[in-house]
Amino acid sequence: MLNGPRQHQSFQQYHKASWILWALVAYFTSLIIVGYELYTSRQSLQNNTKNEIGSLIQITDKRLDGMYTNTFLKLDKALLQIRNLELQKKDQIEEIHKVILKLNQENKYLITAITDESGRHITSSAHLHSNVDLSDRTYFQNLKNDDQIESIVSEPLISKTHKRWVIVFAKKIRTESGKFKGMLLVTFPIEGLTEILKSTLDRPGSNITLFTKELTFITRWPNIPELIGKKADIKKPQSFITYEFDDLISPIDNEHRFVGRQYVLNNEWILTVGFTVNELYSKWWFKFYTYIGLFLLFIVSIIVLYYRQFQLEKMMIIQEAKLINSAKLSSLGEIAGSIAHEINNPMSILQISFDLAKRELKTNELFLENKKLSNFFLKIERSISRINSILYKIRRISTDQGFEQFQDNDLKNLAHSVIDIYKSKIQEKRIQLIVKESISKVIVKCQELTIQQVLMNVIQNAIDAINDSYAQEMTDRWIKIEILTDNHHPEIKISNSGPRIPESVQDKMFDIFYTTKHERTGLGLPLSKKFMIENNGDIEYDSEALNTTFIIRFNKTN
Repeated sequence: MLNGPRQHQSFQQYHKASWILWALVAYFTSLIIVGYELYTSRQSLQNNTKNEIGSLIQITDKRLDGMYTNTFLKLDKALLQIRNLELQKKDQIEEIHKVILKLNQENKYLITAITDESGRHITSSAHLHSNVDLSDRTYFQNLKNDDQIESIVSEPLISKTHKRWVIVFAKKIRTESGKFKGMLLVTFPIEGLTEILKSTLDRPGSNITLFTKELTFITRWPNIPELIGKKADIKKPQSFITYEFDDLISPIDNEHRFVGRQYVLNNEWILTVGFTVNELYSKWWFKFYTYIGLFLLFIVSIIVLYYRQFQLEKMMIIQEAKLINSAKLSSLGEIAGSIAHEINNPMSILQISFDLAKRELKTNELFLENKKLSNFFLKIERSISRINSILYKIRRISTDQGFEQFQDNDLKNLAHSVIDIYKSKIQEKRIQLIVKESISKVIVKCQELTIQQVLMNVIQNAIDAINDSYAQEMTDRWIKIEILTDNHHPEIKISNSGPRIPESVQDKMFDIFYTTKHERTGLGLPLSKKFMIENNGDIEYDSEALNTTFIIRFNKTN
């Protein structure tokens, strides 16, 4: 039977440990699964983004290539029509002008023109007789001086005729002997290229940009006209689509983007597509923070459940201890009542015998004259009276205090009733008892036996504290009880010369079952606190006093 409680306690500890272990296993397993799911979903998102960027680049490349191919096909067709015409003859210039107007109307170019070998306009779609000089243009010089080049696409430049940003597509015109005779050109407005990019990309926070192979800015959507013609500080792509992930911040708008780049238009231009990282990962981050929230909720739930279980177990332990303590107190009360009853009978006989002897001796002259003998009888009478008083109090304490009524009590008499019980024990322990009290009398409404129990708890603690000290001389071993009734709130201060209570213990000593001694129950001070609150008072430790001091406060009866 003795092993039962221990086995039960061991089972409870094992059950608690296994419960915590399984909770941790479930938590870390879920963490691994969710972490893997977040990682794979992020990788999948990046792969899908790569595919989408690649698809957009291919679509845009096809549209630009269609525009490029169509332009040069028209230029080739026009060249066939004017090949045998003399560029300097007036009647033939009019014929050339008609070909140019037709070409310009079919393709809606900004301007179409023909120059001679010096770079001066012979005619254009804007004017029959145009005097615009293009000899300073780089594309004209390259086309004239490099015999290997038959056609060329210019850098972005401002049209001398319309004062707008354009791209020039030029085709070389040769004589029958193959010499450079002039060039046929069309100017394509940058706005037209911007419309092609706009029609391809329709995604908030993203952009698509076109550069020349020398990294000169051509156009962009969303459009930023002031960047046209400026050099860009970006990396050139490889022969395939080059991607840059989270480490790229746009120098234009400081946006964090996921970027793909590729050469387009027969490696003449570079096309870049950028998706804003915040917009791209918004759903992923929402999922991430949702999981984090769920995990925090899981942890909080585990803590709450564990705390509630801990509180329930603690309450069960407290209730069990209360039941055991109640049974002990009940048994102790019965024993005390029985002892008081057994002692009361011989004490009654002793009291009656002493009264008879005293009555007989009062008529004896020798007894009356013998003062020493009279003093002995007086001491015996006081001792019998004290024993009767102690027996009366034991009988009172052994009764049920739960239904004790509140009544008016003299605070000084209440304190002395407990002091009388402990006076002999204090002297036996070689402890000096110092009692100080105010002159005035104060009546407090309280439960007499309950307050006596509080005083007994504090005095007993003081005796134990002094016994635990190393002091041997009575001057170093003392208990001081001060009954202060002059204040608005009457109080009893109980101090002792024992060691001061450590600060770490001061905050816990009124907690139920807290004790620093293995042989104690940890119920004295908590119950004293409870009793004083029930009696409209309080008990507290005076941390500012030089010695260990407890203050028991009361309220006066109106």
